[in-house]
Amino acid sequence: MDTMFQALFSWQFLLFCLSIAAVLFVIRRVFEYAMVNWKMEAHNSKLWKELILPIFPVFLGPTAAFLAKQYPFPNGLTSASARIAFGLVAGLLSGLVYRVLKSALGYKIKNPGNEYAGGYYGGNYNGNPAIGTPDAPVSDEFEASVRESIKKD
Repeated sequence: MDTMFQALFSWQFLLFCLSIAAVLFVIRRVFEYAMVNWKMEAHNSKLWKELILPIFPVFLGPTAAFLAKQYPFPNGLTSASARIAFGLVAGLLSGLVYRVLKSALGYKIKNPGNEYAGGYYGGNYNGNPAIGTPDAPVSDEFEASVRESIKKD
């Protein structure tokens, strides 16, 4: 089970998720700009917002993973089917990974001296082994700010 989580939270996976989110961001901006300029009301349609946009990363991830043979995939992902599965999961989680990392980075930028902003990365927090679990000692204010920043996206 630990090796699965190591692969899931590896830098290769997180970078792949962020790449999918970035490509989707560009595609979304271009299409919505074109739709507004061509007086198409498709950008407000239910089809665009509730079907095409949520499903597109799930198609983009496996396609990119299949085509990007030189990408540094985690060890053991050598076959095309393994890369496609990696891309499928990355596409499925790309929006969530983007929102969580954006929220964490935003909090660290806004609160550079906060003990919770340091955590494992050199802050003055003493390092509780329960960090990142439901039992972790986090203030209600910190938890509320993280939840709010995730909801905004």
